[in-house]
Amino acid sequence: TGWNASEWRGIVAQVQAEAARHGLPPLAVGVDSIHGANYVHEATLFPQQLGLAATFDVSLARRMGVVTGKDTRAAGLHWMFSPVLGLGVNPLWSRLYETFGEDPLLASQMGAAMIGGLQAAPEERGLLRAAATMKHFIGYSAPRIGEDRDGSWLPTRVLLEYFVPPFEAAVKAGVASAMESYGEVNGEPVAASSRLLKGLLRRRLNFSGLLVTDWAETDNPHYIHA
Repeated sequence: TGWNASEWRGIVAQVQAEAARHGLPPLAVGVDSIHGANYVHEATLFPQQLGLAATFDVSLARRMGVVTGKDTRAAGLHWMFSPVLGLGVNPLWSRLYETFGEDPLLASQMGAAMIGGLQAAPEERGLLRAAATMKHFIGYSAPRIGEDRDGSWLPTRVLLEYFVPPFEAAVKAGVASAMESYGEVNGEPVAASSRLLKGLLRRRLNFSGLLVTDWAETDNPHYIHA
């Protein structure tokens, strides 16, 4: 965008003022802060998550989260669509570099540490904390043929033993929100799946935070009725 922190704060103030003019409550304004506050001009940028995971240094993940949260809050934004917790299992997938790699243990540790940093209490008094978002729940990172948003085929055991642990660790770390995934798992659109979003996410993982769809995802599923 090219907006610096001051310009971002001005835009957010305009949005909130317009919402108030229409009688709406204050809006939660979110942004992708994936490798630092990458939409804020002159903010600190870090390697993508795959590069961070290559260090095997969990403390770096937390420190990266702290700086990212600080720079994002400075722009008047308090909701970050990060981190990506899908496993990087298909090298053909165009977003592989956004993952913490293919190891569920490493992804769990790195993700939980980053969330701790992103949501850490600001050092400056009077500032609001920021909310992290674990994404994309679930299976988005394992497309069948590698194309983005292609569906995934995941046996239940593989789903539970490999793809769920990073999200489970994030819930235990106190992540504030979750984003569901593009596409489908085993032919079932995730955005419309009571089994995945209620049964697995809400009940089995005991996630009680805010669940948000990915971009335009509620418009994507199409159903044919006999």
